[in-house]
Amino acid sequence: MPLVRRLGRVFPYFIRDRRQFPPVLFDKALEIINSQVLPVLTAHENVAHRVSVGVPAKRFSHARQKPSDSTTRRCLACPLVVFVGPDTSLYHCVELALDPALSYGRLVKAHGIGEFRTVWDGTERANLVAQFSAATSEDCPPVCLLHECNEAFDWIDSRLAAGGEEEMRVLHEIDVALEYFSKYVGPNLGEAVNFI
Repeated sequence: MPLVRRLGRVFPYFIRDRRQFPPVLFDKALEIINSQVLPVLTAHENVAHRVSVGVPAKRFSHARQKPSDSTTRRCLACPLVVFVGPDTSLYHCVELALDPALSYGRLVKAHGIGEFRTVWDGTERANLVAQFSAATSEDCPPVCLLHECNEAFDWIDSRLAAGGEEEMRVLHEIDVALEYFSKYVGPNLGEAVNFI
């Protein structure tokens, strides 16, 4: 059966039952990225315009895991992103979006455009952040869009919990990163929102 038809048959399971797409999808995506996309993006001879591309091979390799085998214990990355649904509902999780239980408000309401900041700072979102920061849900797929971020945050958390030199080194690196961000990045952001 062609891959497109096979994926079409499993898509309802992804949406309705939150099952991970089959590993063949991730294998094919990685093959296409490596054989077709990377050569185009990195073909520039001029080093000043060279594009650096990070391929999420590790994320793809985790597609064969069961949710219970996930390498992350908590979702610490979701508080940094928002998924906007077709009806302007805001969701805490990219992978489990469109689940009404994970929505914390809408941008467009019956009386007009809502304030993003009001919804973002609201109690509904705060409750979802607390829930997912405590432990990942059994409904979380083992491979999600924020998988690498969660692994990095887990590593940082474990180093901070280790105490001693490890903790001091990580705290120093965080201070350096915050100083750089405050000096060079933050002033240029304003109220910007990045979309992926």
